[in-house]
Parts: sequence; structure tokens; C-alpha cells
Amino acid sequence: MEGIVAISEQLEAEKEEEEDEQEQVQPRKVKHHSNIASRKKWSSEEEEEIQKHFKKYLSDKVRPPPAFCEKVLRKSKLLSSRMKDVLKKKVFRMIDKLRKY
Repeated sequence: MEGIVAISEQLEAEKEEEEDEQEQVQPRKVKHHSNIASRKKWSSEEEEEIQKHFKKYLSDKVRPPPAFCEKVLRKSKLLSSRMKDVLKKKVFRMIDKLRKY
């Protein structure tokens, strides 16, 4: 009887070791960032819309506040597909480009 118990305990121990080895061998899952938007080129219509709404800031070569960018996104149907940070960065770069010249 003791021999049967010893064998069953040995089989359980081997089974647990195999499970541990299988867990260690499995490769890590790669995380996919599905919420990251792909880069989209600015159309000439969008750039004209930006120049129309940010005319004062572009002529003064002053960066607009982020709240103004949000306001423009709510008003403009053409720019509403863009994220606030993307629009802000585009306007900032346009102004920085004007400052260089």
C-alpha cells in the first residue's frame, strides 16, 4: 500500500514539474497598441482651415493656448477628425517655421 501511495505522489510531483516547465517555455505575448492612430498627412484644405482659424496667432508668431485649439476642433468640421494634440503640434510647427524666416 505504501508503494502505491509513494508512486502516486511521485507522479503528481512529476506532473507539477512538467506544468512549471511548460509555463516557463511559453513565449511572452506581444502587446499590440490598437489605440495609437496612424500618421495622416495634412491636406491643403486642412492647412487653409488652420490658417483661417489661427490667423491672429500666425501673424503675431505667437503660440495659441491649448484651450483655443480645442475650441477650433469643436467649430471646424474639417479639423474635427484630428486630435487636439496633433492640431496643436501642427500649429506650433507652422509658427516656429514662420519665426525662422
